[in-house]
Amino acid sequence: MRALNYRQVVTSFIQSNENKILLLQRSSKVGTNRGKWGAVSGYLEANEKPFSRAQIEIQEEASLQPNEIELTRSGTPLRAFDEENQIVWIVHPYLFATHNDAIIIDWEHTNYKWIDPRELDSYDTVPKLKETFERVQWDLRATSQRQQEALEMICKLDEDRVSGASFLGRCAVQIIANHVKSSEGTPRDDIFRDMLSLFMKSRTVQHSMASVRNMTGKLMFQSDLIRAESKSTEDFRYAVLESAQKISSNSEKESEYAADNLASIIAQNAKILTHSYSSTVKHAFESMLHRGIPFEVFVTESIPGYEGKALARDLIETGLRARVVSDSNIPKILEQIDIVVVGADTVLADGSVVNKVGTKHIAVEAKSRHVPFYVVCESGKFSTEDFLGENIQIDDMFDVTSDDLVQKIVTELGVLEPSQVCERIKSMLRELYT
Repeated sequence: MRALNYRQVVTSFIQSNENKILLLQRSSKVGTNRGKWGAVSGYLEANEKPFSRAQIEIQEEASLQPNEIELTRSGTPLRAFDEENQIVWIVHPYLFATHNDAIIIDWEHTNYKWIDPRELDSYDTVPKLKETFERVQWDLRATSQRQQEALEMICKLDEDRVSGASFLGRCAVQIIANHVKSSEGTPRDDIFRDMLSLFMKSRTVQHSMASVRNMTGKLMFQSDLIRAESKSTEDFRYAVLESAQKISSNSEKESEYAADNLASIIAQNAKILTHSYSSTVKHAFESMLHRGIPFEVFVTESIPGYEGKALARDLIETGLRARVVSDSNIPKILEQIDIVVVGADTVLADGSVVNKVGTKHIAVEAKSRHVPFYVVCESGKFSTEDFLGENIQIDDMFDVTSDDLVQKIVTELGVLEPSQVCERIKSMLRELYT
């Protein structure tokens, strides 16, 4: 697999008096995305301010002088994966207004057009050009009272230290869907603008849990397609709500499928050690019970939250043999364990696993005793954020278990090697709004 390159660029959209935006077609002389349409763009050089580079590129590529343009707004940087060139573009977006539509293009381009922004879908553009424009098309800081209430609900998700990653992802999707549901009579583009504002806020909560970002990103991607295809605002609202419901439902099904896949590969009479509370692990044990597979479960206390005790209690109520062991006794218990199985809050691009603190210690001890260490979770927990080169903030309640300590990652797709996670993330990014 080719190594990824990370390149910072500025992308400036120029808007005319008629509210049309300038598109430039890239020439055969440029290094990437030849023949595709884009806005004014350029590489950001070391220690250079993005706004200064934006002004330089506008002058060079569109022959517009500083006194002929006026900054309308800047947007939150976007990361776009260019699969063809194996590049992650870190894009700093700007929107400028001009009274001069007499453009002179440079050697980097062969053609230009002033288009209605709604026509962007009909052009073969550089990666994520439409998403980049939507970062500056509206003032995403402006909020109504109703929207402010939804934003506050998303912020509260960041305070949740009890619920699982997938559950919180479904909560974020539902908050956005409820806002759409209450937007009766609101124009379609205004609804999407509000959704985008809520999505941007959701990207800032629960950094240790990829599900929140991935599930809301999937909803935004599908909603953007729906917006372009729907015939009316009501059609748009209905289709978005249907999409949100399907995303949440699929999340639950994927957890069950992952659990079933794990249950199908565990040997009979296995002694299994698990850590913390994973709904998917719980489903897997229940699936094994229903299949009549004999096994025994050992559950760590999982201090400081003691989630393991809660899992053991729930397992016993279903008729399973589950024994709680102290965290300090893990090395001794591993002497009689056949396999370790844990869930995950996030799986990083290299196959490393973010999970409840203490997971890494168990994995290290298991490897020294040649005890297989398996992770079970939905692929929706794979971190696109990490793949795109963003800084992952790991909460003190979690730790990172490196990929060399993980034998298998069991998902709804089947059993994966840690090295296969990266390719799965690339596939996911084709259907995610980032």
